[in-house]
Amino acid sequence: MTVSEWPSWSPQIIKVMGIDGRICAGDQGVVVGPLGVKIPFTIVAVDEETMRWTWRVSVGPLKIQMIHGVDPSSNGSRAWVRIMLPAPIALGYAPFAALALHKLTRASL
Repeated sequence: MTVSEWPSWSPQIIKVMGIDGRICAGDQGVVVGPLGVKIPFTIVAVDEETMRWTWRVSVGPLKIQMIHGVDPSSNGSRAWVRIMLPAPIALGYAPFAALALHKLTRASL
């Protein structure tokens, strides 16, 4: 998956700037969200063999780290995300993350 595909499955990402093509550890860029809000991010780790990648976004003093993965399952595969951020913010973000995962799995069919 390349960053140009992110907006197709993630409703909170309008555009990605600063990276073209596939992601690599150390890459830095900006995601553009609703109302043109720009949020810087860094790709922390990519493991294509285990289908996992980690990125960190910065919103003011808040640092959020997300680990994405795809695991084989008995009926295909299972996509997941682990988000490390304060609980009140996580509750507000959970519906967006669930929608993005749903759209991602449908886009991959």
